[in-house]
Amino acid sequence: LGNRLQRVRIMFIGLAIGGCLAPRVVYEPEDLGDIWKFGYGTPVTMLCMALAAWLWHLRLRLLSLLPPFTIALVNISLGFRSMGGIALAVTFIQILLIIFGTRHTISKPQSLFLSGLAVAAVTTIIPLYGLAAESGWLGQEQQDRYLEQVDDDYGILLSGRSEWRIAPLAFLEKPLLGHGSWAEDERYAQMSWEFFMDTTTLMPTEFSTLIPTHSHLWGALVEGGVFSGLFWIMVLFLMGRCVLTLIHYPV
Repeated sequence: LGNRLQRVRIMFIGLAIGGCLAPRVVYEPEDLGDIWKFGYGTPVTMLCMALAAWLWHLRLRLLSLLPPFTIALVNISLGFRSMGGIALAVTFIQILLIIFGTRHTISKPQSLFLSGLAVAAVTTIIPLYGLAAESGWLGQEQQDRYLEQVDDDYGILLSGRSEWRIAPLAFLEKPLLGHGSWAEDERYAQMSWEFFMDTTTLMPTEFSTLIPTHSHLWGALVEGGVFSGLFWIMVLFLMGRCVLTLIHYPV
């Protein structure tokens, strides 16, 4: 694709349309489980981002905030919290562009202000979501999921994912070369079972013995070691750099 922006746009919209068709054409509903989170959520969000970009191109700046903010609320209400957070981040970046304009050099005081604003936004939104979910404002299903997953000792961000407590231990055991692709280890699987089920009983034989990692970064660190993880660290760096570039030079 190179730097041909029009081709990037066509590919992006094509992937989104294909993603919307896939749950009906490729998969059976029972194969996906949560039909929004694992089916329609991502492609519909992509289409909303494309709509926001089109409105931004038409210089309808304030109106372009509506698609990402709306789909963020939809994702959160349907339990797709990570995608909701991404959509909110896009909305936040758009607001920065509206406030500071284009091709604007941000000074150090402004950078500190924006960093503080981002931290304040995150620390405000997360408790608000917790209050809404726990109070049942997002529906009975989301209330039940919240009460089941969230541990008061770890909070919303770390609860419900036992992998973050297990993957670092597996990485430190073999930090250079890792455990290998699709690594299995009953010790870590047992730990995952105990965290997930809040029990000390032995895991059933049908429980997966794969080392739990969940994320691409931890998966690379555990399976391939530190040099494999460097790839995803570089990806995160490029993503951050891309965001800063878009703030300075929006397309």
